[in-house]
Amino acid sequence: MAAQIRTMSDEELRTEIEKAKLCAVDESRPVTDRAEAAVLLGSGEFGVVSPVLSELLGPRHPESLQRAAAEALGALTDPAVARVVVDQWRRFTPALRERMIDLLFDRKERLGPLLEALARGDIPPGDLDARRRAHLLSFPDKDIAERAKAIFKETKMDPKLFENAKGALELKGDASRGRATFKKLCITCHQAGGEGSVVGPALASVRDNPPEEILKNILYPSLVIAPQYAQYLVETADGQILNGLIVESSEAAITLRRQGAEDAKLLRRDIRNLVASRVSLMPEDLLKGLSLQDIADLVRFVQEIN
Repeated sequence: MAAQIRTMSDEELRTEIEKAKLCAVDESRPVTDRAEAAVLLGSGEFGVVSPVLSELLGPRHPESLQRAAAEALGALTDPAVARVVVDQWRRFTPALRERMIDLLFDRKERLGPLLEALARGDIPPGDLDARRRAHLLSFPDKDIAERAKAIFKETKMDPKLFENAKGALELKGDASRGRATFKKLCITCHQAGGEGSVVGPALASVRDNPPEEILKNILYPSLVIAPQYAQYLVETADGQILNGLIVESSEAAITLRRQGAEDAKLLRRDIRNLVASRVSLMPEDLLKGLSLQDIADLVRFVQEIN
């Protein structure tokens, strides 16, 4: 197809693009045909094809069609491509976010809108992994590097929370008492020592962190949310609202893991809207009412998880 496109006149290409737009959104056509048409849209003009590509990125469409739309969008050179990604960021599943991050980093002119979105919080800084952060912080363009430094140095958290709790770090904790606190406050979302649920990260993943960092992770859960633990709100076509963690994403469906409920498998065609939460499901006042000794015990329990 690429070779054919190169030999087409402008008029012929415009005709093919219009045909591809109709095919890509035609749900009566096979998904493979629609995906092929979507890829062809990457040879069109941004203003002509972007509305269709934006629609195809929606969560109700098959995963292969979303990937094809992302490929087409990435092939376009218009700087406004970045705006399409930023505007829909919270609707993307974790797998699609990975592709979109690659897309934004593919061209220098897309980094400006990315940095603006990071500064506003439209894309949480925690959604970028260490490699991507390092890329921005060491970017040859000094303006981009300086803007990145300002963004990643910012800490959107109430320092009083840590000030009020840091005295616990000077106390000797008791892991057995900490386990009791874990069972009371954390077990519905986290797993530790073979107990608990996998709605958030397993606590063993942070046991080797310094005590101060463990405490900050508890106090400020929304500061850095690993993409695989982002919470999504899903509205179905019949008006049902579900909230949970996407634990499986396939061509035709997604599976939500919900706190205190069974996993919910939702067909993509039945999804009206899907939005990622900007905040963690874990509340910032989780430690409210605990003594400094209670907090010290909980930190010790995390450190000693097998």
